[in-house]
Amino acid sequence: MHTLAWIAGLVLAILILRDVFNALMVPGRMRRPLRFVPVYFQATWGLWAGVGRRIKNRESRERLLSVYGPFAMLCLLALWAGGLLLAFGLVQFGIAQASVSPDFIDYIYTSGVRIFTLGAEEPAMSAPLSKVLVIIEAGTGLGFITMVITYLPVLYQLFSRRETHVILLDERAGTPVSAASLICNHARLNAMDRLDMLLAAWEQWSAELLESHVSYPMLSYYRSQHSDQSWLDAMAVIMDTCALRMAGAGGFDEFQAERTLAMCISAVRNITEILHIKPLDRCNNRLSPSSFHTLAEQLRQSKLPLGEDDVWGRLLQVRKCYEPLLAAMAEYFVIELPAWVPTVSVEAP
Repeated sequence: MHTLAWIAGLVLAILILRDVFNALMVPGRMRRPLRFVPVYFQATWGLWAGVGRRIKNRESRERLLSVYGPFAMLCLLALWAGGLLLAFGLVQFGIAQASVSPDFIDYIYTSGVRIFTLGAEEPAMSAPLSKVLVIIEAGTGLGFITMVITYLPVLYQLFSRRETHVILLDERAGTPVSAASLICNHARLNAMDRLDMLLAAWEQWSAELLESHVSYPMLSYYRSQHSDQSWLDAMAVIMDTCALRMAGAGGFDEFQAERTLAMCISAVRNITEILHIKPLDRCNNRLSPSSFHTLAEQLRQSKLPLGEDDVWGRLLQVRKCYEPLLAAMAEYFVIELPAWVPTVSVEAP
């Protein structure tokens, strides 16, 4: 019994420490077996999102879903800490002599005191192996707490940098945000060159999103502070804008639109792969032919070129490159993607 206990505790401690190390210190595409973090987020989000889908009121649904990211991270840290307590408790129980104390709870308590460095002393007559274990536990606890304290501010900084561009896009495009309102607002003030600069900034933003959300996939579950804003919605608007220009309409820099769309697609594809989200096929309802005619009329009124014939056909081809990925992510994160043309009047910034 004692032998099995210390072997189980040692294996559990190694698995937890490896998972913490991979998640916090060596971020990226870790596809090793027996990883707890991806399974934990996918399982808990599935349950949380299932409850959210049952809530019809959008404000209430967003309040519930916005809590998940921070709450899941706190629970993950608590599970890691509890797992280390159990692991070292099993090791202590396994190496202890049968005459010392048969109560396993005492070893869990001692493990907690040592990991959280509360200053418990080890008797001088203890076995050398027990003394070594005390040093290992204290060092592990100190290192774990240090990594957590260092990691959480980094996570918040990455979240804050992501949301800054989302807020700025809302100011540029008006409310509700859409590709049509974004382009027409720039055309109204003769600022199409500023639209090119905006797309260049979003190319950089997409590269940062790719690096941060693949390195720390839990960031994808952090929602924007306002219920009418979303990083996925904002990316959809930028991709729609680029697709429209690549189809021959819009009248702004085609090269920049192509580069920005390529970077956005790369970011979305990598995030869906890391989260195991499969593309959807039923995603052609965001822009109907009638909505496209409305969009074309708005571009004409803004004195923007529509390009040559068959803009609609070319637009369909470009949309096939990214809309299945966007639709899959929107369904997974319980987000309603914005329409190409706003259904209500746009409030200009």
